Amino acid sequence: MGVLGPVVVSEPLGDASRAYLPPVGFTVDAFVAADCLGPVVENRCHGTLAHPLGTDPFGRDVLVLLVRGARVSLEVAVVAAALIVPLGTAVGVAAGSSRGWVDDVLMRYVDVQETVPAFVVYVLLAYVYGRHLWLLVLAFGLLGWGSIARLVRSETIRVTESSFVEAGRVAGAGRPGLLRRYVLPNVADSVVVAAFARAPALILVEAALAYMKLTDLDLLSWGAIAARGVDQFFPLTWWISAAPAVALVLTTVAASVAGDAARDALDRGSSTLRGPD
Repeated sequence: MGVLGPVVVSEPLGDASRAYLPPVGFTVDAFVAADCLGPVVENRCHGTLAHPLGTDPFGRDVLVLLVRGARVSLEVAVVAAALIVPLGTAVGVAAGSSRGWVDDVLMRYVDVQETVPAFVVYVLLAYVYGRHLWLLVLAFGLLGWGSIARLVRSETIRVTESSFVEAGRVAGAGRPGLLRRYVLPNVADSVVVAAFARAPALILVEAALAYMKLTDLDLLSWGAIAARGVDQFFPLTWWISAAPAVALVLTTVAASVAGDAARDALDRGSSTLRGPD
């Protein structure tokens, strides 16, 4: 939805005469809805299929807003993960394969980095440079790879102590060759699972910051939509904030299920290390 939705669905246009229309199957006091499209029964405006999830204070279709807002969540999760995964993998492999003082220095840096909350860093950067989505991605992407580095380091140590890596070392294989042929293929599974696990957290962080109005106010993100819903006639117009909240729950659950499925699929072959073909 986050990829194809904005392409298929155009930018939502407001129509003040359609503000605060309720979702299908629900009603709202007729005085709240600007111009009820559905039937009015006992002074209650009923929702219609013209706007299945209702409309917001500007008369924009909430379903269209959700589809357009999915792009922001996807961008944050994908771009931040694109920073977290390679950085964490590189540091973890370097620490696990080098050991000694290199390992100590890198892991101590990870310890220090994890004491610096990415949230605080982003708020400070936003105060200085303005509330931009790219600042959010940079803050959490550059400061959120510590757990992956620890995981990769542990897996790298396990692989480098295996018999086939020792055999390759005795046969004269250099360190770059050992890392490329033995280490990286065996740690890739753990990295994939860890990336799936990080996605829901990144999506929720963006939504929480948007809800608190700490991100770009012009972005149609799920958190921003929920915040606007709370600001206007809540709880009478509950659906405006409830719809993005449900979308967030479903997205994070789906990402978690996908991560569990990936872990289960990869665990089938993880009991033994993969040697050279």
